Amino acid sequence: METLFASNNYKNVLPFPLKHQVHLIGALNRAMEKDMVATSYILEGERGSGRYCLASQFAKALLCSYRNSIPACGECVQCKKIEKGIHPDVIKIEHDERYIKISEVRYLAGEVYKKPNEADRKVVIIKDAERMTEEAVNSMLKVFEEPPYNVVIILTVVNSSLLPATIVSRSIHLFMSGIPTQSVVEHVVEMYGIDRDKAEVLVGATGGDTGLIDEIVKDDGLYSSITKGEFFNYVVGILDPTKIVIERERAKKLILMLLNYIRYRSDDFEDDTYAKLLYLLGSTNELLIANINVKVSLFRLMIELKEMMTSTKGGIGV
Repeated sequence: METLFASNNYKNVLPFPLKHQVHLIGALNRAMEKDMVATSYILEGERGSGRYCLASQFAKALLCSYRNSIPACGECVQCKKIEKGIHPDVIKIEHDERYIKISEVRYLAGEVYKKPNEADRKVVIIKDAERMTEEAVNSMLKVFEEPPYNVVIILTVVNSSLLPATIVSRSIHLFMSGIPTQSVVEHVVEMYGIDRDKAEVLVGATGGDTGLIDEIVKDDGLYSSITKGEFFNYVVGILDPTKIVIERERAKKLILMLLNYIRYRSDDFEDDTYAKLLYLLGSTNELLIANINVKVSLFRLMIELKEMMTSTKGGIGV
């Protein structure tokens, strides 16, 4: 094994969130070095901590042809296929729907008992595993009770208490620390070459979610409106179903941006207005996650917002 990790040079090539999780990376690398990789891992941490990023990096390291450590080489066929999402021995459930269905988990449970196609082992990643239905969880229990020797299962969760004790007790449980706000601000300044004041607004208004920050910075309209304090009305305009047809995933992402922005600007609202906005946006997000018609969900949102704006002194101008 190469000495990249030992020399600490790995910090320079890790994705940003993982630079704050080096203690966990060290533990995983030692397990791989000593050939003591467990069958199942739970990566628990708040959103933005890099849970799914670490799961993906771990999968690469487990299957890498040249270096079984995080970060993996990134150049071999195995690494490149994982990066593109086409490796036959990496099985993922990673959608953002409300529940992970039993049909998805049954398929996964069947696949893990088959021989690997190209690598020496298979890796299973379930994003936000606490979203598994009770039936889905039950169909996974056999895999945890009688795990194949050549499979590694990685569950990412925000709250492991929502998982059955059977699964938790049979897994290595790793807790991921939150990333300090100022570290995210410094990353945004360096990454995008913008001044610190604008970076602080971006970080505050997105809850420090680097994925959302990247989307906003790359969209001239979103970026301009958020730095001018006009973000709320601009995004509501995008969501208006009378003006444009919007895809479900795009709508969900914009609603999430609005929720983060409202929390960031909470001092600008009366308590009652703030609570109503959070409820309205949150319930709209739930409708979208539940696959309710996008146009219907957004029409409801627009009607409720219009009523709020007419009844709120000065409207909602943030």
